[in-house]
Amino acid sequence: MFNSFHHFAESDAKQILQSAVEAAQPIAIFEYPQRNALIILLTFVLTPLLVALATLFIRPFRCSRLVFTYLLPVIPLTCWWDGIVSHLRAYTAEELQRLAEYADGGGSFVWCAGRILVPYLPAHLTFLVGHPIGNGNCEIQARKASMRLRWHASALPQLILRALRQTLGIPVRDFSHARKRMPRSELGCNFTRASQFCAGRCESR
Repeated sequence: MFNSFHHFAESDAKQILQSAVEAAQPIAIFEYPQRNALIILLTFVLTPLLVALATLFIRPFRCSRLVFTYLLPVIPLTCWWDGIVSHLRAYTAEELQRLAEYADGGGSFVWCAGRILVPYLPAHLTFLVGHPIGNGNCEIQARKASMRLRWHASALPQLILRALRQTLGIPVRDFSHARKRMPRSELGCNFTRASQFCAGRCESR
């Protein structure tokens, strides 16, 4: 899910995660909105200007779009309101981690929550990734799931750049080195909790 999880209330968000757990299906959530004073201020100031500039390049061309952007600024005001409210409703990485642990009462998933710096912008991409531990050797399955989550989380900057490169059609500086610079504190993974669950499940067999 990309840029949509903040639309759900906490109770609905828990149900989404519980559904993934019950179906034993991996889930990945990525959110650009964030409750950050600087980002909210920039959204407040820049959104009408960016909408006004972007309107000139939107295709297909429509006269009605010009009317509701420049003469009656309904579109800029709508985008302005939507952007601010989205930032205010956004979940933090810590809140996503708590929701995941609540939804996964049995500890059958390994969860990673954190933030990734967005290239060229003073903003972060907040994420939550969950993967079922699986059957077989519990400790090995937990370790494999943890390693997969670490790799996917560290690869996010490169994925963002690929999307920028395809969208804008311009060369973008390679940020693959960002994977090495990511501090572990940015990844709030419940590896210890998953290992404890695995140990208990193995002993019960």
